[in-house]
Amino acid sequence: MKRGMVLAVVLGCGLRGFAQTATADPKLQKRDAETATAKAPKSHELSTLPAEASGEYLLDEEGSVIQITLDAGRLSGYVTKMGDDQSDRGTPLTFFFDQADARGASLSFTTKKVHGIWYSFEGTIVRGDARLTEAENGYFRLKGGWTTHNDARNSQTRAHVNLESTPRKD
Repeated sequence: MKRGMVLAVVLGCGLRGFAQTATADPKLQKRDAETATAKAPKSHELSTLPAEASGEYLLDEEGSVIQITLDAGRLSGYVTKMGDDQSDRGTPLTFFFDQADARGASLSFTTKKVHGIWYSFEGTIVRGDARLTEAENGYFRLKGGWTTHNDARNSQTRAHVNLESTPRKD
């Protein structure tokens, strides 16, 4: 019983002592612009890309594709490409998105590495040349900068791409 009273008195004094150290007129502390900018969170602009733009986009004549999935403003997907090196030539390789972002009319992604190779893209999806339905090639187009990264060669190859969507099978 005495321990409980002593503890209550100690806690009461501690809280009272804490309350007495607070200033009567609390103010926000000013920061310099550099510190404030570095700690400010990024704005989360919603994607304006249509969910119907989800699907496959032809990357080359060999059957390589980029699979884009837009779901509730979130971007996910993967790249399927035939291997180029001796060890994987003719083998389809899948490069899943490691980082992906869709904001406004823009999207970007970076794939995971497979055998020291990975891809990145920055651009947008626009309405393509197909006239009537999404069941036609090119109803949407993936346009932007495509970069191939290769660790073995310590290289990056950049290209501007304008890729057609494949027909939807809904």
